[in-house]
Amino acid sequence: MKHSLAYRYGLSVPTIDLKLSLEIPDLKNLNAIDNFLVEYLQVPADDLKMQKQSDNKQSSAWKYVMRLLHANSALLRIGHLPVFFCGKIIAIEKNTIDSNKWSVNITASYIDDIPINHLVSTIKVSAHIIQKVNSANDIEYDHFDKLIKNVMRPLRMLTGSGISTLPILRAAHMLGIPVRHLGMGHYRLGWGANSRVFSRSAVDEDTAIGAAVSSRKDHTIKLLVAAGIPCPEHFLVHSLQEALTAAGKLEYPVVVKPADRERSEGVTAGISDNNTLAFAWKVAHQWSSNILVESHIDGRCYRLMVANRKVLYVVKRMPRSIIGDGVNTINYLLELDAKTQLSRPFWIRKKQINADEETISSIERQGYKLSSVPQLGDHIWLRNIESTEWGETTVDVTTDVHPDNIELAERAARALGLSNAGIDLITTDITRPWWESGGKITEVNFRPHFGGTIAAQQRMTAYLDSLLSNRGRIPIHIYYGQDDAYVKAHQRLMEDRAAGRFSVLCTNETMQGPHARIAFDLPQETPVKHRLYAICRIALQDARVETLLVVIQDVDLFDSGFPFDRVNSLECMSSKNVDAGDPSPLLEKLHKLVTLA
Repeated sequence: MKHSLAYRYGLSVPTIDLKLSLEIPDLKNLNAIDNFLVEYLQVPADDLKMQKQSDNKQSSAWKYVMRLLHANSALLRIGHLPVFFCGKIIAIEKNTIDSNKWSVNITASYIDDIPINHLVSTIKVSAHIIQKVNSANDIEYDHFDKLIKNVMRPLRMLTGSGISTLPILRAAHMLGIPVRHLGMGHYRLGWGANSRVFSRSAVDEDTAIGAAVSSRKDHTIKLLVAAGIPCPEHFLVHSLQEALTAAGKLEYPVVVKPADRERSEGVTAGISDNNTLAFAWKVAHQWSSNILVESHIDGRCYRLMVANRKVLYVVKRMPRSIIGDGVNTINYLLELDAKTQLSRPFWIRKKQINADEETISSIERQGYKLSSVPQLGDHIWLRNIESTEWGETTVDVTTDVHPDNIELAERAARALGLSNAGIDLITTDITRPWWESGGKITEVNFRPHFGGTIAAQQRMTAYLDSLLSNRGRIPIHIYYGQDDAYVKAHQRLMEDRAAGRFSVLCTNETMQGPHARIAFDLPQETPVKHRLYAICRIALQDARVETLLVVIQDVDLFDSGFPFDRVNSLECMSSKNVDAGDPSPLLEKLHKLVTLA
């Protein structure tokens, strides 16, 4: 096993080289395997389509290993790792000692800071799954749930990633933006001065104060009101009696919610009497001891997604619903919805909604009973409010929003010091200004769910382009040779300094900035042949660096791989390894590692 954490074979992601010993079965159910990969493991259908086109000229062993790699990358994504390249087969050959086994050399994506044993575990589970599907006559998908959970849970604990991480990083991958994991779900997108750090949907410009304040709804409202932003009247209470008193002052209807929870957990809206308030208090108190009672605002909730300090899109948020078919009762449709969710992979299922007290209350408000038969196409809301906990329906209304509402959302994000934020505005008419319709902001969400809606996906490219100049890339120039290579690189360093550009020159011993050497420290166990790799990587994480100049005076970096996937130029000076007049052997090595822009 060899993992270089470098870019190799012209791939746009860091890789790991693995040598596997596999038992490769006869592929009796290739179609069943492919269906399983797409339907259950959510492998993109286009990836499998391309795979099938490559099958024609390949051996049975090759077909099996490629399915294994697709399954493995899918399991890693289920564990919230941004693995969008399934892998590359370097060699497959019969084991000379054991004729039942094959020796397989592969290169696969590698995510920094993830222990190798976790990656090996996913490969083993993937092999077990593929073999089971291949030999089964009838596949019960829930048979694999336990296996996948055993892989998924430790990976998610390691990364600390959330539901917004993969959509953002998938878009970055499609755009060719460099990505490196910094640990615990923090990712650097891009190099040097053109890089940004992400954690879920949060970015490095989100302030710690904004994150802290937005975790408490009462503190958020206080700060927003001080900034002249409309919010509901509210009281922070700690007992049912205090809640009843607060409702008396506000007058019904009111809303009860935990002050320090997210995803609409424990929220009850439209409360119109003391009995309902007592029930709502009990629900909220299960989540927190800090409870808000606030005035009810008429209208629908709209999520205005502020990204890079500007409203990127707006969706109307509606509670999760079932849709009438004109034939069946609401109770039957509920049971059908539950069966549908159970048939989906467990990691993308919506939370099951039964005919509980909250469901009955919601459908009765709409004039229905469990025995009612709604008309074809009628939406029956199963909750009184929209929430990411129970699932919701969203409609893109970006083009309908009044400019004053957009300005209000951007001002609310600035008031909390957030570059990215989910602003919830309740209004009766999003096309009218908030001050005319009586709209109010009820929440400001730090690290909001971003990427799960069609509205977000359609705008992800524009969002990343607004954050990352030149798709996160900076010029990288390589100078190969001895003293003359260093002289040429240093001359470029001085030219950049004169032009006001912050360039850094890296050798296997030093890092030099435009005015002086830059001190750094490497772990003592860093091998000599990895020093230049490590030094270059330090420079790429420095947000001042606008250009990277690399002097290579031996072939170590070509053997170990580069910490970047693309270079803008390569100048080959005279050296004992390569003649200046014929750099083709060097170029051949380079093209196996990086792309020459």
